[in-house]
Amino acid sequence: MKKYQTKKLADKDILFMSSGGTPSREKLEYYKGDIVWLKSGELNDSQHINNSEEKISEDALKNSSAKIFPKNTVLFAMYGATAGKLGILDMPAATNQAVAGMICNEKVLYYKYLFYFLFNTREKIIDKAWGGAQPNLSQTIIKRIEIPLPPLEIQKKIVERIEKMMAKIDEGRKLRKEAMADASSLIPSALNKIFKEGKNKGWEEKTISEITEKTEKINPADFFDKKFSYIDITSVSKSVDHIVRARILPVEKAPSRARNLVKEEDIIFATTRPYLKNIIIISKDLSGSVASTGFCIIRSNKKMVDPKYIYYIVDSDYFLSRIIPLQRGASYPAVSDSDIYNQKIPLPPLPEQKKIVKYLDSLSAKIGKVKDMQGQTNKELKELEKAVLREAFVERSC
Repeated sequence: MKKYQTKKLADKDILFMSSGGTPSREKLEYYKGDIVWLKSGELNDSQHINNSEEKISEDALKNSSAKIFPKNTVLFAMYGATAGKLGILDMPAATNQAVAGMICNEKVLYYKYLFYFLFNTREKIIDKAWGGAQPNLSQTIIKRIEIPLPPLEIQKKIVERIEKMMAKIDEGRKLRKEAMADASSLIPSALNKIFKEGKNKGWEEKTISEITEKTEKINPADFFDKKFSYIDITSVSKSVDHIVRARILPVEKAPSRARNLVKEEDIIFATTRPYLKNIIIISKDLSGSVASTGFCIIRSNKKMVDPKYIYYIVDSDYFLSRIIPLQRGASYPAVSDSDIYNQKIPLPPLPEQKKIVKYLDSLSAKIGKVKDMQGQTNKELKELEKAVLREAFVERSC
């Protein structure tokens, strides 16, 4: 592969680099203009930046170090959690001081070539900038970077080749995402079919309170000798469908909300922000734990209802659509235990419930497999993306 001469990004023959500034926050009128003003946290590797969370006025521009960068400026976040994130301006815009703007000399450096070069090398750049908990880059560090500089036409061909490959990778992501969406719709679709069938068969409806048993409220200090397992709202993660952080606490440090004694196959339903669907079934190893009063505890009367059947119902969009309108409170929207217990659900005969649960379990297993494949595919596509960029830039410098 042919090698090309390199130039440092500090070389003003190939680009001009600068950063922006933040107008005085004391002047509220400075933030009532229509000039796009970007902060580093807004960069997300987009090549089409044309808007910002905040906009500033002409006076803000005149009375601060903020400046307008032209269209096609390549942006590079220098500070904090988003350090290394990139962007390309679709229109003239200003930035704060945490963003480096690079204006290419169009005769020698194609802005998209620079973008992909930085995309490929940013991990190395960030490695040089660690200070404290987060990386802090500077223009000085960025300017030391050397970029291989083939003729402009070759730069454009390199970009064209990269973008063809990236388009295929994006198509792969899109197809996998669609497969995940299709898989996720399996259970809601099945439940809708089941409910329609229930109406045709004349299944009775009962409130949750009619098919559940009373649960125990306890004080851990009176119930346990030394320690107990505590499940609070943060212990539940819907993303992985199980309790992730049940804590072992000494009884003297029991929170005032630690009052719900739970048993195997109890369903715990977080009543604050119910739309998050933090709902799980207690496993055998967590039986005897104490759950926060922030959960409604649903203990099935097993002579009438299968616990898993109730779980699939209360975890459904069908159930949620009836609960959400009952939320109270602006900062912490919540429903009460009574709101949940008073909901009516279709109740087929117990043998029919078990058939439904078996069917929904099989769908759930399929969804789990698709999720696993999605995670693996995303990893592989990310690696492929890196490989495409490595291949485009490897050994091009001399």
